[in-house]
Amino acid sequence: MSIDYPKPPYPSQKQPMPGSTAKMDPRPDHGETSYKGSGRLKGLKAVITGGDSGIGRAVAIAYAREGADVLISYLSEKEDAEEVKALIEGEGRKAVLISGDIQEPDHCRTVIQKARGVGRHRHPCEQCCPPGDVQGYWRHQR
Repeated sequence: MSIDYPKPPYPSQKQPMPGSTAKMDPRPDHGETSYKGSGRLKGLKAVITGGDSGIGRAVAIAYAREGADVLISYLSEKEDAEEVKALIEGEGRKAVLISGDIQEPDHCRTVIQKARGVGRHRHPCEQCCPPGDVQGYWRHQR
């Protein structure tokens, strides 16, 4: 099966941060139709920051297709996040969305507390967005 990907040159485009997948032309392939899972993460759960777009979106879709329940932390792109949630649930997996800034320690705590209610407690964890001052956060926690 050959996929007909768009070819350069692509139209010039700019979006304020954070951007929206829906506004991209051509629309990026995050594996929505091309990635086929094989159950490698069946029964596990994943916490993915930045899972509404870009690499995080691709990881969220792949993890769901591999059998994981997925919690996505995203900044403010609700439409993109809802789209990914629908794809995850379409795979028969649980999807939880949490909007907020991972540079805020209280938000990070909330994300992990909510993750405990999604699937089994052993889980892979991915960070797919700019980390901000993550090192400073962890130094503060010691």
